[in-house]
Amino acid sequence: MQIQHPPPKLRKKNADENFDAFFSRFKTDSVFQKSRIRFPLKIKLTAGEGDIDSTNLIPAGSLPYINLFTVKGIKGIVKKTVLSPAKVDVRFQLQDTGFEENFTFVKKNGQWNLILIVDNSD
Repeated sequence: MQIQHPPPKLRKKNADENFDAFFSRFKTDSVFQKSRIRFPLKIKLTAGEGDIDSTNLIPAGSLPYINLFTVKGIKGIVKKTVLSPAKVDVRFQLQDTGFEENFTFVKKNGQWNLILIVDNSD
């Protein structure tokens, strides 16, 4: 019995999904975005000094489209930090407002997925 492997072109595409190309599509395509969020999505809300942080798990049906990097029509500052070849953090903040969210993406089986949102807003 012979094992069939995917064509080399298909194997390479999955193994080498480029984060920037993925992210560009993730923030503009609602169907693609939902397909690349690992549910239940963990959303952590950080509290101020002396307060307790909280974490919520959001099921797929409860999460609306995430209109990334625009809040009330205001574009924010976006900073990407590559933590490893398979993990990237993206920070989004609105200058002079105290609004800041961090999005953690991981690559598994050649595909990038959003696994965590941390809200660090004041």
